[in-house]
Order: sequence, then structure tokens, then C-alpha cells
Amino acid sequence: MKILHLADIHCREKDLDEVKKVLGAVSKTVLDERPNLIVVAGDVFDDRNIKLDSEAVRFMFDWCREIASVAPMAVVLGTPSHDGRAAQSLVYSSNKHNIWVSYKPEQIYLRHGSLSDANDAIDPESYEAIISMVPTPTKQFWAGEGDIAETDAGIAEAMSGIFSGFGAAAAGFDCPHILVGHFTVRGAAVSGGQVMIGRDIEIGADQIAMAKADVVCLGHIHKYQFIQPNIYYSGSIYRLNYGETEAKGFMVHDVSRYGRESHFVEVPARKLVKIDFDLVENTDIEIEGLNEALLHSGKISDIKDGHIKIELKINQDDAAKLNMSAIEKRMMNAGAKSVDISLIRVPRETVRSAEILKMTSLRDKIVERARLVGETVADSILLKSDRLESELPEEIIKSVQEG
Repeated sequence: MKILHLADIHCREKDLDEVKKVLGAVSKTVLDERPNLIVVAGDVFDDRNIKLDSEAVRFMFDWCREIASVAPMAVVLGTPSHDGRAAQSLVYSSNKHNIWVSYKPEQIYLRHGSLSDANDAIDPESYEAIISMVPTPTKQFWAGEGDIAETDAGIAEAMSGIFSGFGAAAAGFDCPHILVGHFTVRGAAVSGGQVMIGRDIEIGADQIAMAKADVVCLGHIHKYQFIQPNIYYSGSIYRLNYGETEAKGFMVHDVSRYGRESHFVEVPARKLVKIDFDLVENTDIEIEGLNEALLHSGKISDIKDGHIKIELKINQDDAAKLNMSAIEKRMMNAGAKSVDISLIRVPRETVRSAEILKMTSLRDKIVERARLVGETVADSILLKSDRLESELPEEIIKSVQEG
């Protein structure tokens, strides 16, 4: 049985062209590979409040309808701030009833190319797969369950019961068991630029193992990864944030009674390259030589065809010396598709204060302060600073009182 697994599409208006491009690559694989099942592990949209008549929603409805005509699609809702009414409404985008959206933990069944919930009247031997659906665990899951919803740890622990129940229910069927979810597995690596919203409920791999699934298809973490023995994050389908440098794409899993073969398919996602440069601390770089220094602060291959974000920390009184257009031109000549430059202006006094704080003795701090403002310190002042640090407070007070 062949399963195409993708997640974290984060469809939004401002990146719609990028979403269309990468999902075009997914469509090609669907047509070439002809999977038996497509699973979308949450965060179809980026904003739960996205308007249902927006171009982004219309596109996703059209795309899901087209893909679901090849194979049925099982979708779990993702992070509540991302997936809302639009994601739940995907079920209506196809009149063939081959798109299923789960907003609560449940098991569904694949039979003759269609998805359905349990039906005791149907011969269990006709099932092609059991799919355990686990949307993002939230406290709403456990409303009315007493203390369980009070703590994240309580919710995480209670998830063991769900996984165990799914495993017991699936044990009675002679077909693949696929678990689809949108949550964080304890120990998973987060993508460099991904911003985790709020607190995450972490679930252990040992808990997930209670489901006894043949393959676990997850979303939420934007970095593609494999966690032993059978857990996969497909990662986000494109780069949403600067700092996400890893490959983007989706998974294809081939599951049979003889085992599992899984492989990652990369899509042509845009490159988002961030260059941080500190001209306050890095005093070896002259402003006149900044262009070349910036160019070589990252690999030339990263800059070529990339969208570049440059963040420069600079002394406030030096900012006017920067030739922003020259920096942008140099990057564009190196093959960048776009360049965004932002400045962090640091008052010179702030820098001076930081330098003084690095000193360990009062004498050194006084000398450094005088050097920064171009003054000379009298020897008598330095001797007094030495006494302040070396003598007992009682001795200093007595000395002052005696004149």
C-alpha cells in the first residue's frame, strides 16, 4: 500500500505563488506514483481566521479536489491558531466524499478507495487500511475530564490511553495501520527558523508505540526527520521563515506485510537566507569593505537564487556612512532574487557602557571610561579606587571621618 504524506502547507495569501509552485510538484508525484492514500498531517492553512472566499482558500479547495480524485485524502486539524473553519470545510470541496477531516481523535477506514468510520455491517476483511487520526492535543479534548486538562503533562499522559485504544482496535484487522497526527514528539529537532507558538504538549515515542502502527505520519515540526522505529515528520512544504535552511518536501511510504519503505521527495522551495552582521563587535571590518564581507559571510551558492535578509548591527553615528543601494546591488549581482536590509542602530554610549562592564577592577573601569571620553585620570583618584576595593568598609569610613 502506497501512502503520500505531507504536512504544514501553511497556505496564505502572501505566499500563494510559492504554495502553488510546491504543491504543483506534489501533484506531479501523485499522478506518477498513484498512491492508495494521501494523508495531510495538519496546518493546511496559516491563519485560522482566513476568509473562506479568499484566493488562498479557493486554491486549496481546488487542489484538494483534484488530488482526491486520484486517491482519498485524510486530513487532521493542526495547531488551533492555524487551522480553523477553512480546514474543516475541506471535506466539502469534493462531491465524491473522498476527503476526510478529523478534528478529534478517531479511527477511520479505507475500503474500495473510500474513507469511512466504523461500520459493523461491513466485512472487516474488505478494509484496505485503518487510519488513526490524532489532531493537535488541546485542553478542549479533555473538557469534563477533571484534573486531566489542568496540566500539559496530564494531557500528554492521557494520550497514552488513546494510542493504546487505537492499537487494540487495529489488532483485529489484517491490513496496514497508519497513524496520522499533528503534535511534538519528545526529542524531535526543530527547524532553525521555526517559531513555536505557545507551549507544546510533548508526547514520547514509547507512548506512540502503544498504537502498534505500521507507520506514523506526523506534522507540526517543520524539519523533515525520522524517529525510531517508525515515526516520520515530512516537514513543511516550503520555507516560511528565514533560517529554515533544510530541504523541503513530502514523504512516500510503501507499507506491506513484509515491511515498510519510506523516502523523502524534495520540492523546489524558495531559499530564505538570513545574514547577521555585527559592526559594533566586529571592529576589524571597515564600512568601506562591508559589501565583500557580507557576500562571503554565507556561501555563494546560498545567495544565488535566494531571498536575502541582511540584519546589520551598527553604531548609530556610523549608520549614515552605509551605502544601502550598493549592498543591495552587490547581492543582486551575486544572483540574489531579492534583498531586504534592516539596521539595528546602537548608541555609542551603549557600546561604551558594555566595554566598561567587561572590566573586572574599579581602577580598570575608571581608566577605560576616561579613555573612551578622551580624559586623563589623576593618580590620586586611582589610589582611592584601589583603597575602595582593598580596605574594609569600617577602615574607609574611619579614614573619611578623620579627614
